[in-house]
Amino acid sequence: MSPLNENKHINQGSIRQSLIHAGIDYVYLGKELGPFSKDPNCCVEGIVQYNLIAQTRAFRDGISRIKKDAMIYNLALMCAEKEPSECHRMILVCRHLRGKDAEIKHILADGNLEDNRDTERRLMKMLKIKDEILFDEIEDPVERAYEEMGRRNAFKHRNDTPYAKDIAEFINRRGSLPIASRRAFKRVLATIKTIALIHQRQGRRDDMGNVIADYTDYALAFQNLGDSFRESLGEGQRYTDDRMRIIDKEGQITPRSLSKKESVSTATISQWLKPMIEKGVLDWCDEKGHGFRGVADLEKAKRSGKAYLTVSGGKRLPTVFEITGDVRWDKGGELYLAYDLRLDGVEGEKAYHQDEETVIGQDVIIDFENATSNDNPGVKVLSEKSHAEILKMVDDFRKKQQAIDPNSAVSINFSNEFAEILSQGPFGLVN
Repeated sequence: MSPLNENKHINQGSIRQSLIHAGIDYVYLGKELGPFSKDPNCCVEGIVQYNLIAQTRAFRDGISRIKKDAMIYNLALMCAEKEPSECHRMILVCRHLRGKDAEIKHILADGNLEDNRDTERRLMKMLKIKDEILFDEIEDPVERAYEEMGRRNAFKHRNDTPYAKDIAEFINRRGSLPIASRRAFKRVLATIKTIALIHQRQGRRDDMGNVIADYTDYALAFQNLGDSFRESLGEGQRYTDDRMRIIDKEGQITPRSLSKKESVSTATISQWLKPMIEKGVLDWCDEKGHGFRGVADLEKAKRSGKAYLTVSGGKRLPTVFEITGDVRWDKGGELYLAYDLRLDGVEGEKAYHQDEETVIGQDVIIDFENATSNDNPGVKVLSEKSHAEILKMVDDFRKKQQAIDPNSAVSINFSNEFAEILSQGPFGLVN
């Protein structure tokens, strides 16, 4: 029985108290025999595997205790499911108790008793498994039924993406988005989920063992989907102006940083951007991509070096830096460099933009056969930092982040976060 079941009358505390009053002993064996394993060794792609649970020392100890106590007491195994063929107490526990010497009877919803062998026959009939031995991986048809039902009923760990709402708010900050954004955003969340599950052994889990997607997972998803997300929303425009290309590529950049990249004075940049601002080609924003409330706030941000240039109307995914504000995720920061896949290396940019006369979209032929070590190295797979150094940086970063309760309104469960974000209009926000 779950210690904190959503049905209050069958919570562990309520059950224990009621049974004591009735003169019945109560023993909790949820850790030994429960189906909600937090052990990553018992999960495959976030799905608990009953056969792996059965191999653990804790489960074997639990089964041994039941067999031993059954020689002294009349035992009743409890769970919240009323139908035994759909509950782990049969599919997982009774499967490893059944045998010639075991007498197992299930208490049905109407109070009648059903022998476990009869329940097995019902299970086989429901699954349309014939009572005959076939040439199969599991020859015993009853075992095949247990195996199949175990796959259907196995607990699936959720994947929580606490910052999903932050991403949605950033994308939607300049007005509603087209219907295409739904599919595009869903792909982003699915990619984050996939990356989080791939790295679930290094990642965090909540009290229920659910995998929590970290900012490092989003950093990898952003690099892979950032451009395609913009293109899906009709924002994949290429600019011939070098400065516009830099701003578009960076997402947002300060005039000082732009002047350094262009090797010109800030005065030159100021003179260039004035008409661009007036024409509405460029906008000012803060470090999180939000516009300023008034001229006074903008001027204050300019003086402190926290006023950024961004392409007007740009619908794009935020960088990790724009979500967290942590400078280590900013361009050149230690976390940025550690997780930079270099998918858009300098050499690739040079090949695409050979000169101002380059036809946009022109095919670029790359001779892989005669490539040398000085050519574009491609995607970076390994960081120059050691694994231990990266883990320490990520751990320090997590400690500085505000703790997020996975069960709070801010932490949006992957299974429903997309629906909630879109619940108000084409791309509404969750309050």
